[in-house]
Amino acid sequence: MTEGHDLVRPYIMTGGRTRAQRRDLRVETLLQTKTDHIPPYLPDEQQMVLDRCTRAISVAEVAAHLNLVVGVVMILADDLISAGLLDVHHTDPVEIELSMLTKMIERVRAI
Repeated sequence: MTEGHDLVRPYIMTGGRTRAQRRDLRVETLLQTKTDHIPPYLPDEQQMVLDRCTRAISVAEVAAHLNLVVGVVMILADDLISAGLLDVHHTDPVEIELSMLTKMIERVRAI
């Protein structure tokens, strides 16, 4: 019976949305709270996102720490960015890919 609750909760958290309006949010995008004061009127999930983002942290890490689906975190982050409560630190996907490739090459050589 709890399976239905697993589907309803994300639906309610996102207001029925399945995608963030911002297209620049990726799993590696870094988020950071802009304010020390978290407004009490925000839903619990948005408050938890802001609380988790006191230092720059990726969307994927926020999702893992809060045990939420990455897509849900992207929608919550989108709302918080629009409200001016969350800042985005964009990363260059090319730099990340080159960095990952370099690490993989080093590990393969180590074998």
